[in-house]
Amino acid sequence: MNTGMECFNPEWLFRIPVKIEGPIRNIRGERIISRAGVNLRSAYGLDLHFLRDTDGDGFPDVIDPEPTIAGYRDGIR
Repeated sequence: MNTGMECFNPEWLFRIPVKIEGPIRNIRGERIISRAGVNLRSAYGLDLHFLRDTDGDGFPDVIDPEPTIAGYRDGIR
């Protein structure tokens, strides 16, 4: 979605472009234009082999000794 002439659109620089949410109603019921990205996992490549983080602790599985337990050194003594 075009976010307007006055906005820098970094999402257009991605290999997989970020999809913009666009027109929505906010919690007060007002119509607004949301510039929130809705496909960030694929746009940022968070499911690629070297970036995948199964336990969500911020450490990619390839360097995490226990990729199913949150925390980098869990299970290591």
